[in-house]
Amino acid sequence: MRLRAAALLAWGGFLTWLWLSGRASNYIGSRTAWVVPFGAIGLLGCGIACLIAARGHARRDWWGAALLVTPIVAVLLTPSPQLGAYAAQRKAPAMQARAQIGHVDRSRPITLTEIVAGNVDEDTRNQVGARTGRAAQLAGIVTKVSHGRIDVTRFRIWCCAADATPFTVTVRGAGLNRRFKLNQWVAVKGTLKDSGGYIYEVVASDVHRAPKPSDPYL
Repeated sequence: MRLRAAALLAWGGFLTWLWLSGRASNYIGSRTAWVVPFGAIGLLGCGIACLIAARGHARRDWWGAALLVTPIVAVLLTPSPQLGAYAAQRKAPAMQARAQIGHVDRSRPITLTEIVAGNVDEDTRNQVGARTGRAAQLAGIVTKVSHGRIDVTRFRIWCCAADATPFTVTVRGAGLNRRFKLNQWVAVKGTLKDSGGYIYEVVASDVHRAPKPSDPYL
């Protein structure tokens, strides 16, 4: 009983660490983030209750306790998941981008999400104000490098990292393929250009390496 209580406390402590460190966003999306504080508080409470109930009991359930803590050990020994170029090339493009568009302020530069949404259909393109010559500003991971262009991607997590969807915009500019490598974070400023069929790309005026944000997902 006491070992099982210790395992529950270990789980509660692990979830508390994910909660307070902000690393929960590496594993689950904003819609399901509530499970981390809920689980931390619930498991800590259950562990304390088991400790109280275990007074006077000497039973030792080594196997049960080991099975309970095995997932914690596996997560701690595994590198933090990072979606990048490999995932972007193998996941379906973000047709759901239009669902991410709220109020659009056309006085500011257009964003990566708005560009992707505008590439989906004409109505959304008009809503976000996508047009050749409009200023653009975005940041993301380099997920493709070729002559004079890079693809810049941000991932949107709906539930967890397994269902992440790539939002990708092509950025063109002289020498980009020589300056940047896959999976680098970059910040981009430039202007929109219709690359054909009302699919907009960004002609870069400034591209530089950027730090990874605390929450890398949209």
